[in-house]
Amino acid sequence: MKMLMASDFDGTYRTTKKQLERNNKAIEKWRAAGNYFGIVTGRGEDFLPKAKEMGLSFDYLIVYNGSLILRPDGSHIHEEFILRDMFVKLEEYFTPISDCVYYSKADESEKYFHYYAEMPNPQRALELAEDINRKYGDTITAFVNGPHINIGVKGSGKAAGVGHILEYFGLKKENAVVVGDDYNDFEMISKFNGWSVINGRRAVKKAAAHICLNIASLVKTQLKKQKITARKDMTHE
Repeated sequence: MKMLMASDFDGTYRTTKKQLERNNKAIEKWRAAGNYFGIVTGRGEDFLPKAKEMGLSFDYLIVYNGSLILRPDGSHIHEEFILRDMFVKLEEYFTPISDCVYYSKADESEKYFHYYAEMPNPQRALELAEDINRKYGDTITAFVNGPHINIGVKGSGKAAGVGHILEYFGLKKENAVVVGDDYNDFEMISKFNGWSVINGRRAVKKAAAHICLNIASLVKTQLKKQKITARKDMTHE
């Protein structure tokens, strides 16, 4: 049975340079066994060339927390946008906040993949994300990753992104293996009975059905499980 793995990047797939190299080798084995792999991240479209530079082997990238899904050649599988009026409202929301480190400003575009702001710490980011979801939750959804706030159109998110890519490859929910470490991974991990890396935030580990040391160890566990399942299927034939 083909499986699809979706991994967060910062703090999950990439922790140290040495571990990145180990994870890259593990994913090559995962894909060689006929499975799919991709990164699901709050980073933007410019992550594609960076992923290739770092030697990542992948079948898709879910970026902007699910608002855009890319093929390895950069073409779009799925896309969702915040319209300009809402983007401007968010700019107006963050402008008077004195401790905001950075917030996006509107240009001439009519639609945007997401809105971005940075706060001095994760707790402050969580506080404002909750307020934004309360005020504008009928139109958008705010996600927190460390001190960063990423805002996408309502219904977007990493969980939704994984759902879209499963549909694209013709797979079911039970074919997904998801893993992350931060607040914006929470919904994805909860929905797909997923994994947290051992260095993940306490709330994320609590929500996770499983804990793994790193991506390489997770791949080893999943490939072993896949072989056992294949043997059982052959026995029952």
